[in-house]
Amino acid sequence: MDVLDLPFWRGHIPHHRWSILTLLGSMDEEQIPPSFYRCVKNSTIIPHSKQASVRGPEILAQWVVILWEKYPDLSKDVTSQLEAATTEETANGPSKHNLSLYLAIVDGQIGQIWANITSSHISWSFGEDVARLKERHATLRFARGALIGIQKIPL
Repeated sequence: MDVLDLPFWRGHIPHHRWSILTLLGSMDEEQIPPSFYRCVKNSTIIPHSKQASVRGPEILAQWVVILWEKYPDLSKDVTSQLEAATTEETANGPSKHNLSLYLAIVDGQIGQIWANITSSHISWSFGEDVARLKERHATLRFARGALIGIQKIPL
């Protein structure tokens, strides 16, 4: 992730090493390196991923999946790039059905967070952990609304 964050070195990542992006979704928050959060806020990665997608369209799709999962943590620049890239990517071609995948991923995150909130009857609590979960739930619902807005754009 450190190499991905640095524009100079990013171009030297071998195509097969981009597969590390698929591992991020199965990692716990504690396992994810700090450099990942720098990458999520880095506005140069999406444009690079578009170039890299010439070598394999799955690279852009994997990064888009990761960004939709982290939508609440993105900067405004990255958010607008993500929405534009998603619209562009799903407009035609083999990636046309990825929008449903992205929606399913965000819905899964929303469901998982809601399950955590309602487990052990903590939904009425005002504790710091519950407040953080509720905030994340609300912002992911906002991300879901953004995805639905993209879906309504005539493709």
